[in-house]
Amino acid sequence: MQRATIYLIIIIFSVRCVDPINLLSPETAKSYLIIDGLLSITGTTAKVTVNTYRSSFNTERSSPTLVDQVELIDNQGKKLALQRITVGVYEATETPEFRFELNKNYKISVRFGGDLFESEWMPLLPVPKINSINQIYTPETTDTPPNVEILITTEFNDSHTTQILRWNVIRAYQITEQIEGGSPGKTCYVTVRDDLLGNTTLDGRVLPKNEKFRISATSRRINADFAEDSYYSIVLESIDLNTFKYFKARQNLVSREGNLFETPPGQLFSNIRCVNDSTKNVLGYFYATQQDTARIYISPESVGTPVKLCPRPPVETTPCPAEQCCNCLVLRGSTTRKPHYWR
Repeated sequence: MQRATIYLIIIIFSVRCVDPINLLSPETAKSYLIIDGLLSITGTTAKVTVNTYRSSFNTERSSPTLVDQVELIDNQGKKLALQRITVGVYEATETPEFRFELNKNYKISVRFGGDLFESEWMPLLPVPKINSINQIYTPETTDTPPNVEILITTEFNDSHTTQILRWNVIRAYQITEQIEGGSPGKTCYVTVRDDLLGNTTLDGRVLPKNEKFRISATSRRINADFAEDSYYSIVLESIDLNTFKYFKARQNLVSREGNLFETPPGQLFSNIRCVNDSTKNVLGYFYATQQDTARIYISPESVGTPVKLCPRPPVETTPCPAEQCCNCLVLRGSTTRKPHYWR
């Protein structure tokens, strides 16, 4: 049975704009709803997740918040309600009565504060399979630092009507605690998104079908993160032209300073609207895609055997100048539980 995942993120910011909007414009700062949604078929996983937040433009901080109702709707009018798991988190699973099917249209519906917000209808697009994944290591020279590049190969066939791709880059690495003169402590496994500033979209409409082509998924300078075992995972998606334009605009905005709260260089549009009141503004995007994932193991030896961060010699003010060498769980995305795919 083919199953699916839908990820939806709803964030409340203190801004007011129009569609298309100048994101987080201080001149127009008022209450504002942001909805980011993804419906995806990922192997045998079938899950619907919604995260909701309230945020302040001035503090740049967010906290989970409640909405009244979240639903997924198909083009036959069937509805799948998401259940609240905890504050700000809503989930549901595919049922025999509500199936996620390729090339079928879906939209999301969110009720919040007496208003009804709905996305445009979006087709659930098939994705090409990742045929291979590999790495290219470039040693350090007098002009450039050491670097690793991750590449994937894929191809379009007649079922891929859009031929526009997007991918997520997920990096996981291992770090072991140790202080100067001490024995190694616990080992942590850190998982981070590695695609927040790089280009992760490809307009392949000019590429011929049924011919393999290569994508440079990511490139990174070698540092202490690669001194122990690490992995790269690439999650490939299909998107339509409007979704492509949305992510290109969002990437251009974030890459200026790596911060959504910086003054934006342009405009970011939304495919979500307030049904009952056209003057109510909403930001965000919903799209639907099949996904394919490839993962590659990166050994320290394959990237020049970089020097470990730990142990670090103590300094006058602290015996632990690198806090993660004393407690690796301080790192964001860190856990002592070894991922299921780890060697």
